[in-house]
Amino acid sequence: MKKRGQSSGVAIQVSIGLAIVFLIIIISFGIKFINHLDDKACQAQLVEFSLDLKDLENKVDRGETKQFQKKLPCKADRLYIFDRNKFDNDFLNAHPDFFKIEPLVMDSITEADFDHNVFLTSNEGELITSFYGGDLKVTYPYYYCMLSKNSKIDYTLEKQGFDTYFYAGCSQPECTRIPIEPVDMSDADDIIELSSDAKDKDSNDCSACADNPDNPVEELVFMQNTNQNVKLYRRYKACRQEEKTNVEIIIKPKEGTEVDEFRFYEHFPKSSGCIDNLNEVALKLEELAGVDISVNADPLIVWYFKELTEEQKISYEIESLLTDECKEKIEGIGIAEAITEIKTSVPVGESTPPQVVEEIIEKEEKAKGEPKEDESEDKDVKIEFSFSDVKELKPDDNWHNVLDLKKAVTYKVEDVEANNKDITFVLVDGGSEVAVVDKNDIECRIKSNDKQVECKTDEDKGDISFTVKATDVNGVSDTGSFTVGVVAGEENKKAELKLEFTDIEYKKLLKQHTYEHTRLFTETKGVGVTLTNGELCIKSEITCKKAEVNYRIEAGKTFSFQDTFTTNNNFNSFTLTYDGVDDNGNQLSVTQTLKHPLKN
Repeated sequence: MKKRGQSSGVAIQVSIGLAIVFLIIIISFGIKFINHLDDKACQAQLVEFSLDLKDLENKVDRGETKQFQKKLPCKADRLYIFDRNKFDNDFLNAHPDFFKIEPLVMDSITEADFDHNVFLTSNEGELITSFYGGDLKVTYPYYYCMLSKNSKIDYTLEKQGFDTYFYAGCSQPECTRIPIEPVDMSDADDIIELSSDAKDKDSNDCSACADNPDNPVEELVFMQNTNQNVKLYRRYKACRQEEKTNVEIIIKPKEGTEVDEFRFYEHFPKSSGCIDNLNEVALKLEELAGVDISVNADPLIVWYFKELTEEQKISYEIESLLTDECKEKIEGIGIAEAITEIKTSVPVGESTPPQVVEEIIEKEEKAKGEPKEDESEDKDVKIEFSFSDVKELKPDDNWHNVLDLKKAVTYKVEDVEANNKDITFVLVDGGSEVAVVDKNDIECRIKSNDKQVECKTDEDKGDISFTVKATDVNGVSDTGSFTVGVVAGEENKKAELKLEFTDIEYKKLLKQHTYEHTRLFTETKGVGVTLTNGELCIKSEITCKKAEVNYRIEAGKTFSFQDTFTTNNNFNSFTLTYDGVDDNGNQLSVTQTLKHPLKN
């Protein structure tokens, strides 16, 4: 019979033995081998996770609602999922501030022919992987950003007719953010007038409203300058099981500034069929120490902060599920009576004359939707576009910087060149501000730092012209037009590959159906190609089969071989995809489908 001391000794010997084995592995193979094993495990988790979230529309039946919980693969900290039918280039052109939320993910969304709608990122903001999760409907803002909760995410799938809706779980932490865009001056004037009316009727009805209700123009001056120094975001959190909507507002002052006498106005337009009277809905407001909150039933909510120096969150809850139309049309404006830089006091509002604001309101009311003219009449301040080197574009389908906007403009005060760090830039196309200009198979955009224009194309010739608008904090602006040409060179060419099925012969033997054929590859751009992977998807079998290959197609040549598809169904389609790389290092893919609907 073993004694307790003997048992402990055995355990120690085993531990020492395992440590020696681990040390031998490190000495023999190195730390890289250990990391390699870890990477392999992560890759396996990524593959498993991708398979779990693919074809999500097939995970529920019509009229059914299911809740799911999935473990995130290693290194993944957050998951993005998009409704690609809604969140597209048109949506981004209308709301360009979305580019600043997660540039890597947003850049992928704008890629031509890129249909991925599920993205995984790490703590460091690294894009780990992306894939197509199926045809999914997502409510406004038509995407979710879901944070890891104990390395897991919770979500709900609901099939309504033929549509599959994706919802974050009620307890799922989110990082979804909607940039609150500046409202028209005329709309802002209406909101301020609404709060002024409430103040006039009963000072207790809107104690958080401004003390100078008879001077709305001054409030608009403050609002213009606040927009330059305070970023505002909104987040909708809907719990479908409880039929509640929580709305969170994120107020983020510019680093190094102090915001004084700040008010945030949340307005619900009646025309949107949203909320006509806040007294008629169950409204729950989160109380914050030192923050005054007023509710005007008309409907308007106002928050007042004496001072802000760092990010602040405010929220409210409505016991109903807001429609997409309502969520998209709710308006928010922030107004600070003074913003000062730490150590250097600079009162806000002194640099924008009230008469300028009045003129802006008048112009907006007369011509909504028309391009805005110069919003300042200060003749002593000028922004001028000057000649600037525009780089030629390489046709390799990667984004390349072509124009440094910091060097493209001159900013002058009293005809003396001054610092232009506060100038913002935006692309203009057809008289409208856009996020991306797409012409002649060339795309251009302004990078997330707003100081560089970058373009991309996979064509080996052509050019694109675009216009950039520069605006300072007071509304003084100028536009400049530039043309980018594509570099013509053998080293920049990208192969173009075509796949055809020829000599198709159908045969039936007992229950088996065979489709003998020739696969013909043709390269047309004069660049050789090596194919390394193939994937065959058979419609009736649902699943796809992958295999490694080694096919070589010489520059401008053809390559062919005979093969056979075999299946137990006599009505089928076969989709074949090959991936590889051309001699200039460009990744490429070619796909072809063989349809042969014979019936015996």
